[in-house]
Amino acid sequence: MRSAFWQTPLEKDSREKTAFMVPGRGLLQFTRLPQGFNSSRAAWLRFIDGVVGFDLQPHCFIYLDDLILVSSNFEEHLKLIDTVLGRLEKAKLTVNFEKSQFCTSELRYLGYIVDERGLRVCDDKVRAVKEFPRPNSIRQVRQFIGLSS
Repeated sequence: MRSAFWQTPLEKDSREKTAFMVPGRGLLQFTRLPQGFNSSRAAWLRFIDGVVGFDLQPHCFIYLDDLILVSSNFEEHLKLIDTVLGRLEKAKLTVNFEKSQFCTSELRYLGYIVDERGLRVCDDKVRAVKEFPRPNSIRQVRQFIGLSS
């Protein structure tokens, strides 16, 4: 999705909970879901789950602002894409087509590979962890923790 949080309108009752002061400009409130609030991710996921619909759950996986569509064959996949894009358009949500991939037989995502065999760990990521030199400083330990998490 393009700017997923910013596309999510806030109800009027919720806006006062986002209020902040700017000297010389007074009290301001968000009208769209801001990033960084504790409840922003949960609110976005509730919203996008409602837009996509629970009927597509076996074929549509949502992680933050990414939608992953999985199907058994090409024709089914085209119908699924059409359905999802129609629902997103109806909700007035914008897709980031520059970052999108359509109709691929393999997807590398968050250190995993998704393909016709299912979900498996990406060998490049495992190799990077295995070959990381033994840490000799706090900085290197932090680097390793960042890499492995």
